[in-house]
Amino acid sequence: MNTVTNTKQTGPMNTVRPLPLNEVYPNPNQPRKVFAADALQELSDSIKVSGLMQPIIVAPRCAPGGLRYMIIAGERRYRATTLAGLATIDAIVREDVNDAGIAELALIENLLRQDLNEIEEAGAYRAMLDGGHTVESLTKLMGLKSPAKIVNRLALLKLDPAFQDAISKGAIPASQGLEMSRLNREGQFSAWRAIQDGRADTGPKLRRFVAALYDLENQEMLFRMEPTTEREKTALAKVDRFIEQAGKLLSSITEDDLTVIEEVVKSDAGVCVDRLKALVATSYTIMNALAANLAKQDATKETVQ
Repeated sequence: MNTVTNTKQTGPMNTVRPLPLNEVYPNPNQPRKVFAADALQELSDSIKVSGLMQPIIVAPRCAPGGLRYMIIAGERRYRATTLAGLATIDAIVREDVNDAGIAELALIENLLRQDLNEIEEAGAYRAMLDGGHTVESLTKLMGLKSPAKIVNRLALLKLDPAFQDAISKGAIPASQGLEMSRLNREGQFSAWRAIQDGRADTGPKLRRFVAALYDLENQEMLFRMEPTTEREKTALAKVDRFIEQAGKLLSSITEDDLTVIEEVVKSDAGVCVDRLKALVATSYTIMNALAANLAKQDATKETVQ
């Protein structure tokens, strides 16, 4: 390992020093994922002329071959310095932070510099929650007055990956994505088509459209629910059995059978007629109930037409 020189103290357990670039490596859990190539080149050109104006922040980590330094904050500056062809980079060494502290510092530093897009920010919040934070503790950590921003960012992770990618690239505003995130995947694409064809191309129109789709999803979910009570199960089973058995019996009656019934004396013909009338009436009642069920389903589908 190269010898480090020109060390000076900046505070308890913190030092600023020029580190060999080959001893510095990016944080694999860095919240920021997107680095614009043109902006990176501009920063690199500036570093060549004026040097690095602000040191990166690193934490020492044991690695095969000796001590190395993981970036807590400043990966963009590290990339630009590498692009500039320099051999060293000025760094503040934080020897007093564990992995959880690194994650917090990386998140805070990126947010304060506004380096994260909305999806990267949401991913960082999710990682912090998975690491043991709560929404309440994150709100306090970020110095926010309410958890609304964190909750809204996390909602974006419900979007289809295609929409998340579009937000990351600035092709879709996060505000549109937030509205769309209320819907399931199919609903999200329906909302996007409505945005494109002008039916939901403004904030108020999109909110109304999403609200209608959201209600539709909930109503369709009700119709997809399985029967839960014994009464519901028994009633549906009776209807299904009636339709199945009636269908089989109807298909077994031929024209020859009807001719025989017309010509051969049947002593209880009157009783049979009365029973058939009752069966017909019951069939119409069942048919009307099923038609009402179907009409309700059709009505929910027409809500957003």
